[in-house]
Amino acid sequence: MGIVSGQKIQVLTYKNRIELIPVKPIKNMMGILKGIDTSVERDADRI
Repeated sequence: MGIVSGQKIQVLTYKNRIELIPVKPIKNMMGILKGIDTSVERDADRI
């Protein structure tokens, strides 16, 4: 499952089950959205 001793986890309840989600350090998240389109059409008064 990728959960190691001492690692923080988030516990969620969903319907009739409990889900354990490992919390990853922000360093490990770098590049996760690489290639995403960041161009956003904005209203003229929102520059």
